[in-house]
Amino acid sequence: MAASQRYAVIWRIRVGKILHRRRFATADVLILLGIAALVALWSPLAGAQTRTDTGLYTVRAVPVRAEAASVVAAKEQALIQGQTEALRILLERLTLPEDHGRLPTPSMDTLQNMVLGLSIDDERTPPRGYIATLTVTFIPQVVQALLQQADIPFSDQRGRSLVVVPVWQGGPEQAPVLWEDPNPWREAWANRRRQGLVPLETPLGDLDDVATIDVTRALAIDSTALSGLAERYGAAGTVVAAARLEPGTNGAPAQVRVDVTKSGVGGAASGGVETTRFAVTQALATDTPPQSALPQALTEAIRSVARELDATWKVRAVGFSGATVQMTALVPLDGRLDNWLEVRRRLDASPAVRETRLQAMTKDRAQITVLYGGPPDELAESLRRQGLSLTDNDGYWTLRPTSDSAPMLQAPALQAPVLQAPTSQAPDMVQPSGTILVR
Repeated sequence: MAASQRYAVIWRIRVGKILHRRRFATADVLILLGIAALVALWSPLAGAQTRTDTGLYTVRAVPVRAEAASVVAAKEQALIQGQTEALRILLERLTLPEDHGRLPTPSMDTLQNMVLGLSIDDERTPPRGYIATLTVTFIPQVVQALLQQADIPFSDQRGRSLVVVPVWQGGPEQAPVLWEDPNPWREAWANRRRQGLVPLETPLGDLDDVATIDVTRALAIDSTALSGLAERYGAAGTVVAAARLEPGTNGAPAQVRVDVTKSGVGGAASGGVETTRFAVTQALATDTPPQSALPQALTEAIRSVARELDATWKVRAVGFSGATVQMTALVPLDGRLDNWLEVRRRLDASPAVRETRLQAMTKDRAQITVLYGGPPDELAESLRRQGLSLTDNDGYWTLRPTSDSAPMLQAPALQAPVLQAPTSQAPDMVQPSGTILVR
């Protein structure tokens, strides 16, 4: 197995030369000090969103069980089975559902050369047997090469996080609940293992959450309340997951039905992610004790919801898996740093954008480099879906939230993007720099 490498990163932040000399009032100095601190957080090295997320290549809680002539032989067999199963889970995580039937099956030697690390939990050794739970981490580049050789499109870009609003109705005669107890649906979400391309967050349920949204507004898909909840957690949107327990009829087992509504911050009207709806059902196991049948069904329902959200994201993200193209753009700030944070949040939510680098910043504007995949017109459409207007102003691409700009008549033509960073920068910019030492 490959050994993990250690990286030591040393940062140097400097204030770039001011090209136009001018006097600054005390307030301006304080603003620039704040900008310098922000630049330190969003420098090309510290803040770049490199979309190879090694956490996606870790598969957790893989159960293994084997029997053989000895415990040693059973353990060896179980570990092989566990790594094989972990790779299957990972490949399905990165690829579209329609390609799962043709996923490659590497040889055992190839498989073991793909593993970066393996840990064992809950290990038990009955006579001539072995039972455990594995966590397997794979080497991203090797997994990517395997899929490329098989000509299977994939994406390892995470979507922006979504906040789950878990509404529960325990029966036809019971009132739905959100923050009230008992809510086994909310507990199941809070205890879930967080894996997948779309991070799903469970709200704390504290006084601020209670004041932001209640069960009535959640079921009504109140855009103002949902946007407030998403913004509180820094998320791209919300997922209202309204689950209800339906009793079985005519001998059929009881089941959990979940109606899911996903919406972006601000809603489609202001350029955010469109509202989408789907439903999943999960029958309660009849061969399981009643006290564990419902928790098990809720866990499986959560997995189904997460898989559907991942699949929706991958359909878009896989379309931008071609060669990387680079462009430079200006972000007007109008003296407000939160304008930059909002543009950066929306850029991160776009499946077309692979990386964003902050080149320089003043109190009035930021200059950034955007690395993206896919055709230019699809980049413009992807940004529009996230509520970003991309326009050509005097030879510079300009990015701003559509809610703060004039309506776009059409997507801008990007036939000639900037393929490399400009040799000069706009005046009065605060420029970051950094050095990486690898050993």
